[in-house]
Amino acid sequence: MSYLFSELLQGDSDNRRGPGRRFGPYHLFGALSEISASGRTGRARISKSLGIGEGSARTLLDLLEESSLISRSNAGIVLTDRGRSALASFPVRIVSISRCTLSTGKHTSMGVVTGRSKSVTNGIRQRDEAVKHGGDGAITMVVREGRLLLPPDYGEVRDETVEKAAFGSLGSSDGDAVVIASGSTQPLSHMATFHAAITLL
Repeated sequence: MSYLFSELLQGDSDNRRGPGRRFGPYHLFGALSEISASGRTGRARISKSLGIGEGSARTLLDLLEESSLISRSNAGIVLTDRGRSALASFPVRIVSISRCTLSTGKHTSMGVVTGRSKSVTNGIRQRDEAVKHGGDGAITMVVREGRLLLPPDYGEVRDETVEKAAFGSLGSSDGDAVVIASGSTQPLSHMATFHAAITLL
């Protein structure tokens, strides 16, 4: 699999000595998403939203700035045109949602993967990847004829919270895949959702 955030991190790591990073592709995506949502923000807020230390957040932001994805000033951190374009072209979007019938932990997040419903089989790989990255589990659905269906039997998911997030906040449409993952903290639920989602790319 090849996508912006993994290539960016790998390219920088190849030239870096010292201890391993405390962040990965999710944190690059999460930082850009947080900056986009805020319009303008600071390092402390990014550190808190991603669940990483301020030192790691500083290194992460250095990497994003060196790649011309963000711009920093005394007024705060903003996305550059390249950063906005990179985020807009990435086929995964993630939001936090309230606890629902599909929640498996304290905090729950939902992600949509644009146009990837045909990549979904039984959801086991997404569940395993979510657990591997600190989540409590994951459930994968597909969007068909304006409905959320749960493989392998493709029964319809009827939950107002789930439907509102999928078709409202995330703007899911036919042909998309939708992943719900939970975790003990909001950053962990987001990270679990992200890693489950990118298995479909």
